Amino acid sequence: MKNLLLTLGHNSSAILIEDGKVKWGYETERLSYKKSDSEFPLRVLEYTGIKPDMAYVTHWAPTGVLSDMSHKHWKPEYLDGVKIVTLSPDMSHHDTHYHAALAYAGPKFPTHKAIALVIDGFGTLGEHLSVYDLTTTKLIARYHGYHTSLGLWYQYATAFLGMKMHEDEYKLLGYEVHTTWSEREMLQPKIDACVKKWMQELYTSIYGSKYDPMYDIAALANVRDRIFNDLTEIAQFMHLSDLQSTQNRAVIAYYVQAVLEGVVLNIVKSFNPNHVLCSGGVFYNVKLNKRLLDFVPGQLCVYPLAGDQGNAIGLYAAHNNFTFPDTLNWGVRSL
Repeated sequence: MKNLLLTLGHNSSAILIEDGKVKWGYETERLSYKKSDSEFPLRVLEYTGIKPDMAYVTHWAPTGVLSDMSHKHWKPEYLDGVKIVTLSPDMSHHDTHYHAALAYAGPKFPTHKAIALVIDGFGTLGEHLSVYDLTTTKLIARYHGYHTSLGLWYQYATAFLGMKMHEDEYKLLGYEVHTTWSEREMLQPKIDACVKKWMQELYTSIYGSKYDPMYDIAALANVRDRIFNDLTEIAQFMHLSDLQSTQNRAVIAYYVQAVLEGVVLNIVKSFNPNHVLCSGGVFYNVKLNKRLLDFVPGQLCVYPLAGDQGNAIGLYAAHNNFTFPDTLNWGVRSL
């Protein structure tokens, strides 16, 4: 049985699982040489010449409906006659992140007083943060509202500094280490205030607001404007004029990173776990992961394919017995 696992959207990918074993896996960008390529992974299908028996397809359409993805992202004609398993009201984008991380962590990962965190830009129906109890394997908290999305916070901060979203986010960590102690001390009250406000808004309903994607199609644009306004205020407070300079970018990057760390640590603290399992694009942030490693008393496990490219594994694992491979070297390509 050949099962094709497809992740649609940014960092689109295709993985082949045959008779329960991973045979190969490719992000589209590895063949197109376009970073974070979001095209339907047709290049991968043509490169491998695969004819699957079934396809497991994940996506991030805010409506939760696969067919609502644009033709750039989803080309169903290439899977004509193939049985397709995709997301449903009972299996959201975040649920597949969770199941993929669970498969990676394996049966030896402790489950007593343990939670799983999924944090990204947004998933189907606009969720951006989900918490699962590993003892019961149940979802225990889920937060919606683009204005409290930590993934969008980092994404739009990258754009604010004149860099490319979905490509240059990692550069903020390179910049933020260049801040001085005096700059950090000046920023701390602003950071504390932002984290406090974030936590308050996290628990406030956004339904019917301008940040609700079901209510306002401009929700993403509204959040972008809000983040730009916030960061502009910080730039003015710190008397930054040229945001192309390394030192000034460092100040903004430090503020953005500190808010991210503060919010995530407050969320973890509120659940008081001994062990934490993490997935979602936000956990590519290695400094955040180090803060969590120091904060969590027991084990911390971060799914290495934390972004969407390994998401379809979670959909497959939720429906099948699946043992994660010992290596992430999935397939070969001609260079």
